[in-house]
Amino acid sequence: MRLNEFAPLTLSGSFHKSLIFNKLWLIKQLSNIKDQFSTIYILGSWYGNLSLLISRSNIEFNRIVNVDQDAEALTQGQRIAKKLGLADGIQIMCADANDLDYRQLDKDGLVINTSCHDISNHMWFDHIPRGTMVALQTRNDVDHSLSQYTLQKTLYQGSIELQDPETPYTSNLKIGIK
Repeated sequence: MRLNEFAPLTLSGSFHKSLIFNKLWLIKQLSNIKDQFSTIYILGSWYGNLSLLISRSNIEFNRIVNVDQDAEALTQGQRIAKKLGLADGIQIMCADANDLDYRQLDKDGLVINTSCHDISNHMWFDHIPRGTMVALQTRNDVDHSLSQYTLQKTLYQGSIELQDPETPYTSNLKIGIK
């Protein structure tokens, strides 16, 4: 899995306003549905910015697992979480999202993928246990539709217009039960 992020592939690029706004939008919509989770897997977590934002939101959790193949980004993100006093409950896992078995998930778990357009196949989705809540985001300008991820129940679906360093785009969000 190689991420094709449109913001610069740097720590500062990970804090681009469009990426942060996108994550805040996800958190707002998610907290309108449910605000307590046991384990949250964040696939393609990069520097773990979403876990930092969740930690400062009204969403409660026992554990967040930031999953990415970039060990340096994960480590750097974990150092930031520690410096901010937010590392309790945040774990890192250097792994391919397509190889996860989600053994830490239970009925109150959540899987978030804000980079559906960056993961090459659907094995990551296929491995998520049936009945698990998922939050999925993608961009319209990379020809990727969330309709290919079949859910038992869709709890929220929407889109917003954003601007990255290169181009305007539409971000699509779908939250539901697999």
